[in-house]
Amino acid sequence: MLVSVASVNREIQSKRAEHDGVTILGGEPFDQAGPVAELVSRLKRFDLNLAIYSGKTLEDLIARHDPCVDYILAHIDLLIDGPFENLSPRGGRISRFVEPTLPWSGWLVVKNRSLRFPLQKQRRKQM
Repeated sequence: MLVSVASVNREIQSKRAEHDGVTILGGEPFDQAGPVAELVSRLKRFDLNLAIYSGKTLEDLIARHDPCVDYILAHIDLLIDGPFENLSPRGGRISRFVEPTLPWSGWLVVKNRSLRFPLQKQRRKQM
């Protein structure tokens, strides 16, 4: 069953008081660049922080020369890019787990992924 962008947006907005951001993942978000760009546009109107996981690298995404991909990249707050490889010696997908220092914290560290923050947003924060 396909779900409309409007329906996804309504669901997110109904929980807006509980969250300050949205993570888009599952499958490959950039394979649906048009609907994802529309969702990003709607969510940014509410000043939500947006992160996207992609199995593609930033360089591959830029090389597409797709206006929807370019729009997404210009409006998200964080891109976690690159293929997700099985790095765990136990056969899991996590390369290591850093024990939390606080009850709610903890980091899953995957060595072959990159965290990409848009440069224009970094520059704005420095001003």
